[in-house]
Amino acid sequence: LGQVTLLLHQKNAAAALAPAEQAQADARNTGQELRALALLAMAQALSGRQTDADRTLTQLESRAKVLPGPDSERMAQWARGEIARARGDRIAAAAELAKAQNTLPVVGPVTGPPSMHSTLWFAAATASLDVGRDDEATRLFERLQSGHERVFDLEAYARSFYLLAQVYERRGDIERARTQYARF
Repeated sequence: LGQVTLLLHQKNAAAALAPAEQAQADARNTGQELRALALLAMAQALSGRQTDADRTLTQLESRAKVLPGPDSERMAQWARGEIARARGDRIAAAAELAKAQNTLPVVGPVTGPPSMHSTLWFAAATASLDVGRDDEATRLFERLQSGHERVFDLEAYARSFYLLAQVYERRGDIERARTQYARF
């Protein structure tokens, strides 16, 4: 799953497809199955394979119903949000990713297992930026930067400084922007 995540972060969805399919097969009936399905659906959507992405998302939602609870629904919301983003539907992406991050526990585990906090805060923040909600993005980036959960997605943590600096710069808060750029 780590390789798939890295390839998706690098916007290399075509290269992510084969490892995502393998990860999904390997994760079947394990605790990582929902995440593997979500990443596969995202890779398919980003590769332009919309029908496959819809089919995988349906499978994810079906499996999430078997394992009810906020973690399962959150995984489906994350996938729906990222698929909507891949399709260019920024409003739907922002709505789904906001729902997903709103279901997170207030704090994540200190030592593990790895939580989705940083990943979802970053995804929701960038989706908020896409629809012009700078205040919401600022709140999420600041939360990401201040929480111990950042250790579970250091790329999101690092990128948050640059994006938050841009928000501060747009607002005319040059001193805070400089601080964020320097930390980036």
